[in-house]
Amino acid sequence: MPLSYKHNFKALYVGNAIAEISAWQLTYASAEHPDPLFEPYDFFHDDVDLLEGYKNLKASFEASSDQGVIQTHYASFFSSLTAFYEKVIEKDAGYDILTGLKSESAVQRDVEREMEKLQRYKKPFSIGMLRIDGFGEGGLHLDAKQVLRCRLAVSDVLQYTLRSFDDAYAMQDGTFLVCVKEASNVDGMRALERIRDEVAVRKISYDLGKEDGALTVSCISAEPLEREEIGQTLEYLRQELNNNLDKKSQVLAYHEVSPIERFAKERE
Repeated sequence: MPLSYKHNFKALYVGNAIAEISAWQLTYASAEHPDPLFEPYDFFHDDVDLLEGYKNLKASFEASSDQGVIQTHYASFFSSLTAFYEKVIEKDAGYDILTGLKSESAVQRDVEREMEKLQRYKKPFSIGMLRIDGFGEGGLHLDAKQVLRCRLAVSDVLQYTLRSFDDAYAMQDGTFLVCVKEASNVDGMRALERIRDEVAVRKISYDLGKEDGALTVSCISAEPLEREEIGQTLEYLRQELNNNLDKKSQVLAYHEVSPIERFAKERE
């Protein structure tokens, strides 16, 4: 999938840099023989505070073996880095810093736009929710570096697999959301199957200590009805996925019903 966020390449570039720097920091903090300090990115020169923060971090890294001093300078530098990112795209611009996908804050606005197309022109669309199998309460116990690597791997699959005009979102609870436009629920399921299969083909793994585990994703697709409350639809999708936590690499279909039908069903 060509990046559908091509109007904001700099934001993606800075977001990817933040992910790489965060991964470096995690490695540095836990390694007995830490890697050298990362090289400065060219955009550091675009912001005085950011460049100064990097210079201070580099000076402390080269002159001191005191972890506390280095971490203090790193925290100050990283604060300047995230502030710079917010200048590139405002907080509500709708992009996730780490993955480069759209963020949860953009979902309501984007889906309302698709709902309007549905109501005016009868153009259907589907919403898909994905979770990395085993993530969440009682699931895999991975360190932050592995979690980040897995999320970035799935994000890359979404960008590669979806069409350029479809949207993908990184949600705050660790799941992902996709909006497949001008598509029925059947079409949405096919898109999710392609995503699931691409994840399997790439053989993404994580370290469980004694052995490596293979990363898989499970998904559920729904075709919203006219005037349906999207927040409620997402909650239903999340519940259905949570009801099937013991199953892996599955693609489910959620068939939306009207409020009256749901009320009747709940009274049965």
